[in-house]
Amino acid sequence: MELVLLADQPNVIDKVASWYFKQWGDNHPGESLASVRQTLTQFTQKTAPPILVLARDKHEFVGAAQLKVHDIAAFPEYEYWLSGIYVDIAYRNTQVMSLLIKAVLEKARELGIRRLYLKTGRLDGGHYRALGFKSLKTLSDKGRRILIMEARVVPVNINR
Repeated sequence: MELVLLADQPNVIDKVASWYFKQWGDNHPGESLASVRQTLTQFTQKTAPPILVLARDKHEFVGAAQLKVHDIAAFPEYEYWLSGIYVDIAYRNTQVMSLLIKAVLEKARELGIRRLYLKTGRLDGGHYRALGFKSLKTLSDKGRRILIMEARVVPVNINR
């Protein structure tokens, strides 16, 4: 399994847009495949969020995860987020999700980010808890309960 940045593989934007739209399009009325694709063009960064990490098995892309800024407008104090984690159905229940999360955590560390947040419908924290995320709060989002979690990241360069 290889992890690469979307910035190095911009030809994969259409595939990732398709994954995201099929997985979450119903949650965002008015969103289209084209609008998801347009948003993803912002994720072709290497040195500052938004950044998208891709998992590739041999020559096939099988997953994605994002390091982004301000995922929930109601919490402007929570700046950096792990988001958009998608794993192709054939690769679920493998290590792909863990590899993607660890890659985003490592990228955050490289960039001097000290805290990384995420939201999940798994109120027990699920797999994220095992990877170092701690529960912060639960809230209602579009009629369902979600958990906000935080990971403290130890930056490589403590002077940032």
